[in-house]
Amino acid sequence: MRQHFLIPLDGSRLAETVLPGTLELARRCQARLTLLHILEQSAPMTIHGDRHLHHLTEAEIYLAELADRLEFPQEQIRLEVHPYPEADVAHSIFLHAQELSADLVVLSTHGYLGLREWLFGSVPQKVLRRDAPPVFLLQPTPNGAAPEFRPRRAVVYLDLSAGEAGLQVAEEWAQRYGMELHLLMCIPTRATLTGARAATGMLLPTTMTASLDWAAQDAADQLRAHRDRLQASGIKATVQITRGDSLVRLVEIARGLAADLLCLTTRGESGLSALGTDEVASKILTRFSGALLLVHTDD
Repeated sequence: MRQHFLIPLDGSRLAETVLPGTLELARRCQARLTLLHILEQSAPMTIHGDRHLHHLTEAEIYLAELADRLEFPQEQIRLEVHPYPEADVAHSIFLHAQELSADLVVLSTHGYLGLREWLFGSVPQKVLRRDAPPVFLLQPTPNGAAPEFRPRRAVVYLDLSAGEAGLQVAEEWAQRYGMELHLLMCIPTRATLTGARAATGMLLPTTMTASLDWAAQDAADQLRAHRDRLQASGIKATVQITRGDSLVRLVEIARGLAADLLCLTTRGESGLSALGTDEVASKILTRFSGALLLVHTDD
């Protein structure tokens, strides 16, 4: 079934750096595109050195001229300008994604939904919520150019409590790109436990150690089952259980494997709960130069 990608753009060249990689993905997925601009209340005069769009007509002209330059079938591109200035751009994007039945929202880590606005505070709660489509984040290169996205290897982080929605999307992309999947689970050590579990580990160290060892064995069984299924479908897959701080280990492993893509499952309205904190994605993107795929689940 043909997919539908929603690409919010703020008029800046940095936000447009997602387009080459997205067009390649769209060709492989036979997707149609909607280029979206949302007028923003109290918008600054410039954004990343480019003139900010303040009026409906100039936003429509901007999107039309941009679409004309894209090497993509014009009949598969739709243009959408939200005509009324919005104070809450993130919420408006979510509503448009629902209304247009988007299968994927593509964002640059810069622009009016840049790294800080997108990954901190209330934005994940408003966009990564019930029925939200996956969100694909692409980072410009250090000199501000468009990144190439022809992924050879993806690290898929699986969390026993967050479900496997991210793996399902990563599997589809692996089929289209011939991409290898490295399935990763991280089991904490007693030293890296937090909250109530850390207190329990101090009071009952032997019991907690046994519980963590059991969790590691259960995770290994699950990963082997996923690997065997993926390999039977023709996808090259490897698995790994690691112990320690999940964020630290995830970034270390992804960089060591020269991964092009990280895939995380998010849960509930708290955003990036697959790794326990709303700030995880921002910390990953400051240490990892590849792309990030966030797939929501209500499990």
